[in-house]
Amino acid sequence: MPQTTKSKPKHPVRIIREVMNLAETAKYLRLPGRTIERLVAEQGLPGRKIGKEWRFSRQAIERWLDPASALGASVLDQFGMFANDPDFEAFQRQLRENRKRWDEEVT
Repeated sequence: MPQTTKSKPKHPVRIIREVMNLAETAKYLRLPGRTIERLVAEQGLPGRKIGKEWRFSRQAIERWLDPASALGASVLDQFGMFANDPDFEAFQRQLRENRKRWDEEVT
């Protein structure tokens, strides 16, 4: 019987421990859903709108709530900072094109 081996991915995948929707986030913060959406727009609550649905990282929200984290933003704190940016898709497309060109030049 042939042996199968599990291959490791070339790039490690970072797993966000818990992702919540708008209702779960509102319950977690004990606030109405509209207030959560306002906090995203006005105070930088980290979240991302995917289609019509909101997603929030519990860990990013905990860091946002922590006054000590206000001293510097991490990538996790920026989860969703481009949520309402109309140019974000074009920006992502340009990054992919640049990365492809770079990969072709390097190899």
